[in-house]
Amino acid sequence: MDFDPSRRISYLKYCDAELTANGISALLLCVMTSNAPISVNSGRYLASFSLWKRWRKPHSSLVFNFQLGTQAMPVPLPSNIAIQADEINCLIYSYFLDCGFTHSAFTICQEGQLERSPNFKKHIPRGELAELLSKALFYTAIESHIKGGEAAANCKSRFSLLDNHVCSSDPPQQVVTTMLVPTLLPPSVKENTTIATPKPVEKGQPTGKPKVTPTPTLTSENTEKGLKESDDMDIDEPSQLPKVEATPTESVLSPITGKAINMKRNPYYDPDEDGQPANAIRTMEGHKSEVFVCAFNPAKPYMLASGSKDATVNLWHVPEPIDDPRPSIPRSAVFTPKGGQGDLTSMHWNKDGTYLAVGSYDSVLRILKPTGEIYATLEKHTDPIFTVRFSPSGRYLLSASLDGSSCLWDVEKRKLVREYRCHKDCVLDVEWINDAMFASCGADKNIQVLSADDPMPIKTLTGHTNEINQIVVNSSGTRLASCSDDKTGRLWNMTNLSTDSIPGLGTSDQVIILNGHRHAVTTMAWIEEKLSRVYVATGSFDCSTRLWDPDTGDCLKVFSDWRRPVYVITAAPGRPLFAAGGGDGWMNIYDVRDQEKKWSWYSGFDRPGIFDIDWQSYEQGKIDHVAVSLESHRMVVFDVNRIDALNAH
Repeated sequence: MDFDPSRRISYLKYCDAELTANGISALLLCVMTSNAPISVNSGRYLASFSLWKRWRKPHSSLVFNFQLGTQAMPVPLPSNIAIQADEINCLIYSYFLDCGFTHSAFTICQEGQLERSPNFKKHIPRGELAELLSKALFYTAIESHIKGGEAAANCKSRFSLLDNHVCSSDPPQQVVTTMLVPTLLPPSVKENTTIATPKPVEKGQPTGKPKVTPTPTLTSENTEKGLKESDDMDIDEPSQLPKVEATPTESVLSPITGKAINMKRNPYYDPDEDGQPANAIRTMEGHKSEVFVCAFNPAKPYMLASGSKDATVNLWHVPEPIDDPRPSIPRSAVFTPKGGQGDLTSMHWNKDGTYLAVGSYDSVLRILKPTGEIYATLEKHTDPIFTVRFSPSGRYLLSASLDGSSCLWDVEKRKLVREYRCHKDCVLDVEWINDAMFASCGADKNIQVLSADDPMPIKTLTGHTNEINQIVVNSSGTRLASCSDDKTGRLWNMTNLSTDSIPGLGTSDQVIILNGHRHAVTTMAWIEEKLSRVYVATGSFDCSTRLWDPDTGDCLKVFSDWRRPVYVITAAPGRPLFAAGGGDGWMNIYDVRDQEKKWSWYSGFDRPGIFDIDWQSYEQGKIDHVAVSLESHRMVVFDVNRIDALNAH
């Protein structure tokens, strides 16, 4: 499964050492300019440490145990370590394949004549280059703090691949930098498209200025694949139930404005330019790390939940009007994750808005009340939970995990009803068809249709040739859409399913295949505006979205408006619009009637990724909000009724 931040995968991070995709790529650029053998003097001694699980396993499993100073137990190492350029080239080749850089992999294979290398046929585990670089960072950490003492013990500065380490106790050196090249807009931005860009904030508020070295995260999507590729993972000891505390924390509010830009006259832009509509966009700051998920309360229109990498759920009140100058103060529920890795991967409200289910990387399922108080802590899974879904009535709750299981929970009784183990690999998504049946999909390329009353599948839907990333049912429960790493989407007929069907029966129904994407399809949505036509939208790692006719499978339109993969697509309830966001920081909103882009918004230079989008329509459109979860630790909410470009019809 290609990395999909809508699946909430986090940084690869060891203690205070960070590896990022940009950092590794920059190092590779330097290495590839020289192809000479390298000899490394490792030094005489190295403080002892233990890496007892590979980085491909859940990050919480890492143990880094060493002591500095006279109490350290030195371990002698060879005086010289020979590193051959051919070995480095094979590692780089493997890294390119892991990242999906197939053209780069082909190039280095041909230029380096790797097929003639004795190392070419050796098995290189997924993520091996990143693991070796992380060990190098460990050595750098020890080397920097070799004197030990209080300064080393209290140092909070991170270690990175490209920056020199400066201890937090040392005075920072001033660095003067100049930005030489402005960022390009996506190539398909048209002259008549309204574009919202960040505005300079008032003194004392966070700015949208770029940092010296912006570092988009090296996500560990590949860690999820690796979770099931090796069976050498140690088992964590059982731990106590996580603690939770609900406390209000103040956020800094900085409205973002936008303006229309003539792209013919101005192919470049400054994200700090002023513009309109200032009264339609609200930035809410309260998270301390990447915000992976968000969800509006379906019964309380001004309540918004968001979840971040640091195991924090913020419950926000969206003010009316949205440009209210008073700061938003979220109520925060901060979990103590089991094992230390608490990335929040999924959240879902029940229909009454009384409970919020939260899935986490620590394999624990939690249910919160709207006050932030914890209602239930449910432990059954052994690997990260990727998806949580309440049943339409709210009686049941489903959870899907990388351990290969789906669990059905009774919400009122707070206990497990049934565990389903009908997939041969990770379960990546679950979706309710009706209150009695649901579907699950996984890395085994299959979709299982299941009943709440029977652990055996009612039906198995086969046809995808690679991992299935997402499944989405239409509003009537008659059709199921799926998207996969095999570069296709598929539409399945659900009308002839019943709990009386023969268990395990394979599908024989006609399936509509959506062909056209050039890379993995990771997100999709039904657009069911109250018209005669229904549409399906898909998003892909080929940096595009496509609009499809679900009756014929014809591609109606291709929108190539991103420079990085598309992570999330969300349809507007009851309107012919859908929003899509990607890793380059652009959210674009499209109208399916004329199949045109109507409005665009850019999150800014620094950590631009858009990880999740939720669209809320309440009281027949009187309340119409879009919420966006950002890599830059922020939440942004838009009042659609105040954006003229989206209300032209």
